[in-house]
This record gives sequence, structure tokens and C-alpha cells, in this order.
Amino acid sequence: MNCDILNALSDNILAGIIEACENYTVDDPAGTQNQHYIKLPFTTMEQKDWAIAVSLWLEHGAPLIKSLADRPCPSCGSSINRFLFFSYDGYPFSECGKCGCWFVPKTITASLFEQFFVSCPKARVLAGLMVEKRTFQTNIHDDVNRIGEYLGELRPFIETVSQNFSYLDVGCGLGHSLIAAQEHGFLPEGVEIDQTAVNLAQKKGLLICHPEAFNQSKPYGLISFWETMEHMNAPAEELKRYVQYLDDHGIIALTVPNLDSPIVRLLRGDCSYVFGGYNTSGHINLFNVNNMTELLGRTGLSLLCADVQFTDNPFELFSYLSGLHHGARDYLLNQGDNTTFTKTTEDILNLLWPSISLVYRLSLKLPILKIVACKKGKEHVFKEISNHYRGKILEDIIIKAQAIKGKNDILTMNDTLQSYYSDINMLNNELTNANNELTNAKRKLSYPLVKLACYVSKKLVSLKNGITRRT
Repeated sequence: MNCDILNALSDNILAGIIEACENYTVDDPAGTQNQHYIKLPFTTMEQKDWAIAVSLWLEHGAPLIKSLADRPCPSCGSSINRFLFFSYDGYPFSECGKCGCWFVPKTITASLFEQFFVSCPKARVLAGLMVEKRTFQTNIHDDVNRIGEYLGELRPFIETVSQNFSYLDVGCGLGHSLIAAQEHGFLPEGVEIDQTAVNLAQKKGLLICHPEAFNQSKPYGLISFWETMEHMNAPAEELKRYVQYLDDHGIIALTVPNLDSPIVRLLRGDCSYVFGGYNTSGHINLFNVNNMTELLGRTGLSLLCADVQFTDNPFELFSYLSGLHHGARDYLLNQGDNTTFTKTTEDILNLLWPSISLVYRLSLKLPILKIVACKKGKEHVFKEISNHYRGKILEDIIIKAQAIKGKNDILTMNDTLQSYYSDINMLNNELTNANNELTNAKRKLSYPLVKLACYVSKKLVSLKNGITRRT
């Protein structure tokens, strides 16, 4: 089935290249210039506020990083690593010499940012604005919909195995995940380290507490870490802490930024979501499916299923590789929002990227990695539903690949019809011209005949008058 998908996607990619080449204007190598706005991803802050916040951190906070204690690889625990690059907010990123995980080899604590806020009160104000904006209805709606989709995918695991709908979300923020869980029939609770977020969520009546106040004895059918583990100093320890509350037939679900996303691998320190943190702990751990399998194994868990979602911005990626855009560093300078491409380049990217994105999904290369896991030794319990889950992923890829192929076929048919329409118009014009020539010919032919008829008529009149006079 995978080969069939790849063959279909390969055909779509080749068809896109051929169509783009056929539409290429040879006598205009520069091409028509189109502008594309490359927006800042994965933040609720306005770009201007974000740039100010990062600049304040670089001036007042980044110098504090050197004094932080070292830490081992968050995935496998190895202390062997090599330096890779500095992120745009001044953090060193290293690669684990054992498992290949990328991480900041420093222990990032809340005291670091408190020290920063004391020396720069303006930064604390901006951090508060970021939290406040997360309470806007549009952000709530987006979070509830996104996490609701996750829970909809996970519900069959609970229904077919444990039937325990008690749900704990670790790192739940303002509790948007709990709202989504209520809508999907779960019994949700949350844990959040940001006390401000806890207070705001509790005012809404949500069952959320600080980790220090968490003390439950009941088992949960589902424990999730949505975009949380990339922020943790010691994710293995945090997993171990909460796995003890997992039902024997329960599941762990999590999402993290994907280390294997092309935009992460290529842009590195210029990628806007590869950062250590400028007002709270950032993405200090970057995992791929192999790193995550290693981490899960250390905590008594076994990976059941993996999927990826969203897509890289092809225009950002291409403009970076072409030297037209410099990623986060351009954002900090308030530059590079608009990048200019030729129409040919734009057509090629628009035609190819949907198929390329499906190839990336099949190979787990899209920006967000989704993981479902269970306790070791319980994999057989989830075999049927796991196979169904993976089958749904392949089915979705096939449907989208066929839709792309169908779209390409429709475009080809449309081009053919346009060609026929042009031929018909040309024939119609030729018929019109021929009809005009025939009309002109008739006019030219009828003039001497009319003239002859007038001459004959005059002669007849004259002859008649002559005969009348004689009589």
C-alpha cells in the first residue's frame, strides 16, 4: 500500500513539474514577480512585541545562560553531546552523541526568568500580555478545535480497551484542552506549572492545579502532554511521575515539535520555533520518533502509533535556501516579511508542495509529531485499534493523494478544453471573415447587374415612348 501511495505521489510531482515547465515563459527569464508574506509561526504575540521581547532577553537575560548548570540528553540520558549552533535568542543547542536528540545542554529554571524580570520590568509586562492574549476567544477556539481533533482520534482507544474516560492533561495552560475534553465526553483534570494560568482557569471552574498541589490516587484512562515535553528540563522524570497514575489499560498521548521537519533541520538557529525561551522555558528539547521511542522506553512505556501534522511554509523554506530570507533574524530586524518570487517559482511550489507534504507525512517529517503510547507489556491489548489507527492515516494519505491527482487531471482537462475553445474561436473568426468576404463579393457582383438592369430599363422606357409618339 505504501508503494501505491508513493507511486501516486511521484506521478503527481512529475505532473506538476511538467505543467510548470510547459507554462514557463522562455522569453521572460525574470518572470512576473509576486510577493508572499511570511508570517511568524507558533506564537500568540504580535511580531513587533515578539521582537521587543527577544531583544530585551538578548540584552538582559542571555548573559545569564552561561552560569546555568549542565544537563544530560533529555531523551536517552547520555552526557555525550556536540555543539551545533546558537539559537536566535542566544541559547546553545547540542546534538546527543548517542540518540541524536537536539537540546539545550543547560538547566532552564523559573528562577532564571525571575532574575531576568527583576533586571528588566518591561519584559515582565510583555510576558503578561502574551498570557492575556491566550485568553482571546479566537485563541481559545483554535486550541479547543485542535485538541478536540486529537481527542476524537484517541477516543476509540479508550472505548475499545479500558473504557476509563478519566483524563489528565499535564501542562494544560489555561485549560483549553479540558474544555475540548468535556465536549468529547471525557472527565478532565489538568496540571499547570504557571500559577497565573492556574488561577485564570480555576476562575472558569476548571479542575486545574499546580504540580506541587497534585495528589490523586485514581487511575486515568488518558494522560496527555500537548506541546509540553519540549519545555521540560527532565521529561523522563516527569513522565515517570505521572505514569504511575495511568490505568493499566490506559494510554499516554503527546505532541512535540518535530526534529525531523525540514525547516528545523535546515534553518537551525534561524528557525523561529527553535529557541530556548525569552520569558519562560522555550523549546529546549527537539525530538523525532526515534528519540521519543527511547524516552518512552526509559519510563516504562511503549510506542503504539506515530503521526505528524501541519506543513512547513514552502515559500519560507525556498526563500531561506535562496538567500532571500534569513528566518527569525529577519523578524527581529522587522525585515523579510515579504519575499518576492517569480511566477514560475510560485507555480512550481504551489503545484508540488501538496504532494511533497504527503510524502513528508508518510515519512514522519511534518512540523508536529503526534505520539500514542501504553505501558510496556500491554501492546497486545491495543494491537487491533493501533492497526486501525495506522490504517486511517494511510487511508487519509491515499484520499488526499487521489484528490491531488484528480485536481491535476481536472487542470489538464481544463487546459484541453481551453485549447478546444481557442480552436473553436479561431474557426469562428475564420468563418466570420469568409462570410464577410462573400458578402463583399455579392456586393461587387450585384453592382454591375443593377447598373445593367437600369440601362435596360431606361432603353425599354425610351423604346416605349418612341412607339407611343408614332401612334
